[in-house]
Amino acid sequence: MRLSGPSFLVGLLLSIMLAAPLRTQAQDFEKTVLRNNMDRIFREANKLSYNAGIGVAVMNSDYRGGVDNSLVQKVKIKGYGPTITAGLMYQFSPYVGAMTTLEYARIRGDQPATLEEDCSYCADLVSGTGSVTVHLASRPTLARLYERTFRGKILLVPYLKGGVGFLGYKVKSYNGEQEALPARKYPAVAFVIPVGGGLRARISERISLATEVTLNMPSTDYLDNRQAEGNILGANDKYVSVSLKAFYTPRR
Repeated sequence: MRLSGPSFLVGLLLSIMLAAPLRTQAQDFEKTVLRNNMDRIFREANKLSYNAGIGVAVMNSDYRGGVDNSLVQKVKIKGYGPTITAGLMYQFSPYVGAMTTLEYARIRGDQPATLEEDCSYCADLVSGTGSVTVHLASRPTLARLYERTFRGKILLVPYLKGGVGFLGYKVKSYNGEQEALPARKYPAVAFVIPVGGGLRARISERISLATEVTLNMPSTDYLDNRQAEGNILGANDKYVSVSLKAFYTPRR
């Protein structure tokens, strides 16, 4: 029997209306199953992941720009540069884990000649830190994160982190073309507190990607080879790292 145009449209509309509740019921059932089985899924999962990343670090140094400087100019004056990271993450529970991170950053700040001083600095920073991580997600979402079989749908899980570690640094600064005297003996070591968070996306059975932002708070004000007051968030130099990381979780 051949359906007319109006009859076909009515039939299609009824099919969509009937399919929507069934799809919702199936999704609710899947969430219930995942919620009830999360503990078992986590016990069977490999809880250790390796990660590596690249990004950029921006320093809050003692160098200051003029009032009329743009944001880009102020960032150049304060200092910025590339950063690379490598580390491990281990999950003690579906929500709480530990992360170790080794990071290298090379930051350069430029003081324009139009200001009172024509100075620039270059800092090499190497840090080793340990952090506690907390996943901010529901039980069904975390169950999908730890499942061995990837279902082909990208999964997003936000997380927070905070910890402590050591920072080794070596700095040179210049007055015009002449190297300035060191403000202290380099290389030097300081404590550092990293705090931040990220958004992790599982894209395959063993691969996840994450965007991460970390505020690094060292116990020193010599990351730019000068000491001065008036920095944002206290007297010591601080820097923010923004990175893209890849996580690899091998088979158990």
